[in-house]
Amino acid sequence: MADQLDLRGLDRIERYVMGLGEIAYEPLMNEWEHILQEDNRRSAMAGLDGSGQPLQPVTYRPKPVKRVNYTILRNNNLTSSHYRSLSGPPLAPRGERSRIVTNFRTASAELSDGRWTAIGAWEDVLSVHGVSFLRYHFTGSGNLPVRDLRGIRPNVKVEARRTLREFLLQYFRYLRGK
Repeated sequence: MADQLDLRGLDRIERYVMGLGEIAYEPLMNEWEHILQEDNRRSAMAGLDGSGQPLQPVTYRPKPVKRVNYTILRNNNLTSSHYRSLSGPPLAPRGERSRIVTNFRTASAELSDGRWTAIGAWEDVLSVHGVSFLRYHFTGSGNLPVRDLRGIRPNVKVEARRTLREFLLQYFRYLRGK
């Protein structure tokens, strides 16, 4: 007599798997965008790079200045005397009002192969002459130290996995009730 394979219960698993293609991932992507925003803000304020390591500190500020010119220049730049008077972390001299916090943008989308992605990037962080300059900090061009903010910090990966797990569990509970 041939062995028989008991397939009872697989119909439920098949329903779950088939339902995965129908999931509306937008709520999860919105959550991931929020995670990216918050991580960027917290990391900027803590002076951390894209891998969660401390950025090389600045050595020329804060510096007591007798008279500070508080004029804001084109593209939201500061005068050098104003910049030297501030005590925020590297690349965030104005703290939460710094451009690496205020000009961080997120987006999410479904890719052509059915996968989803959430991204974050800095927009319009420009010099007085309109040059996007963060890339020079990221690579340490010229005499700049490397201060690379790009990347996904370990805590973000943990948080993204946690929210994905919660999202899928809620979806499976929904399917079970169908």
